[in-house]
Amino acid sequence: QAIWAQDLRLCLSDAPRLSHRLRCGPLFQQVCSQTVMGGQVSTKCCVAQSDPNDVSGSADIALLTDEEIGDRAKEPLSEQEIVMVETTWKKAAGLGVETVGVILFKHIFTLAPDAIGLFSFKKEPNVRTYGTPGLKAHGVKVVSTVGAAVDSIRNVPALVPVLQELAMKHVGYGVQPAHFDIVGKALMLTFKDGLGREFTNPVQVAWKKVWGTVSSAMIAVMSVELAKQTKTVEEPKKTDALAAQAPISDCEVHLVQESWAKIVVLGNEDLGIALFRHIFMEAPEALQLFPFKDDWKNLYESPRLKAHAAKVIATVGTAVAGLNKLDALVPVLKELGLKHVGYGIQPAHYDVVGKALIATLTESLDRAFTPDVHAAWTKVYGIVSTTMIGSTA
Repeated sequence: QAIWAQDLRLCLSDAPRLSHRLRCGPLFQQVCSQTVMGGQVSTKCCVAQSDPNDVSGSADIALLTDEEIGDRAKEPLSEQEIVMVETTWKKAAGLGVETVGVILFKHIFTLAPDAIGLFSFKKEPNVRTYGTPGLKAHGVKVVSTVGAAVDSIRNVPALVPVLQELAMKHVGYGVQPAHFDIVGKALMLTFKDGLGREFTNPVQVAWKKVWGTVSSAMIAVMSVELAKQTKTVEEPKKTDALAAQAPISDCEVHLVQESWAKIVVLGNEDLGIALFRHIFMEAPEALQLFPFKDDWKNLYESPRLKAHAAKVIATVGTAVAGLNKLDALVPVLKELGLKHVGYGIQPAHYDVVGKALIATLTESLDRAFTPDVHAAWTKVYGIVSTTMIGSTA
């Protein structure tokens, strides 16, 4: 019952004026509503108490796209923009860093649902209520970091070392440079909810510049460190690749085809959704590569995702069926590899899909996914991915 207590007190003490004073957007209204429900209090809060004539919410505010902002994001912050950032941050921080942090994480996990697997609080009971101690504490840290960046906005050289140290820590957490794009979008959505109409186009551009400074400083350090780690594990990966490319035996072909027959009865759509869940758990940022990227609100109910997922599984089925005739299968895989280049697919993405495929097979076959079956599938996927990647060379 203590969940959302701080927000509940805020709503109950100032409900009549809350919409005007805090510019309650949809998510802030939801927070207050959840506070009441979690505390089992019947008193109406933000949604019911807000002035119906108040149009200061965020419903009519459209976020600028990267294309609309263009090169302005690369320009230095002007004095006017610095003042905008400082002023709007003060208003947002007035909600409390814990509240802002919770809203930020709501947006992060809406954009990339499986990104929760990267965080230390992922196993907290009822973590999706966004009221667990670990999530709230982490949200406070994230928002405090943004606040530190705003405080040092007039002295960026002093801020950079702090960001670089933070970046090194994030490498150890498994964070990748591409994740910053997700956090940046979530941050903009959080401001949109909190500031309403005050989150004007010039303010959005200013905040885009701030996030660009923060993320670029951290990404630069992370990229160097990740390159070192890649070099360290390069030789073992080469050995694994050679093993995967060894000729497939008739026994291995049988194991793959037999195990595929056991799970394909689940249906291409259901199998495909399971596969994409694992893909986005492994690489949340990969969502941006797909045509259904804008369906993130109900991602796994998206008709476009379901259709795409079914096609992917059908393609896997074609590859499995063609294992007995590799000469005929190879040209098909090469053509498919060339098509994927046009979709923005990089060689590194094949490793993500491979891991997701093995995870899906493990989940679907359960005990039938024996070590021999696992080894056979690893070898088959190694040949498939190597053939598709090789077609782009």
